[in-house]
Amino acid sequence: MPQLTDPHAALWQRLEAIPMTPDQRVLVGEHLSTKENKGKRGWLCNASADTLHAWVFKFLCEKEGINL
Repeated sequence: MPQLTDPHAALWQRLEAIPMTPDQRVLVGEHLSTKENKGKRGWLCNASADTLHAWVFKFLCEKEGINL
């Protein structure tokens, strides 16, 4: 039986390294896992660490109603 691989495994690992609460991590993961965010996942897979951190920060601020 062929083994399935996740093409975004590196992204999930990089997200694990970002300091977040478990609830925030689930929120980010659920958002990025949707079919509609396939392009965003691909972009973030190849983004620099600084860009990934900035996106996560902005996403969480927007979800929590914090204006930057």
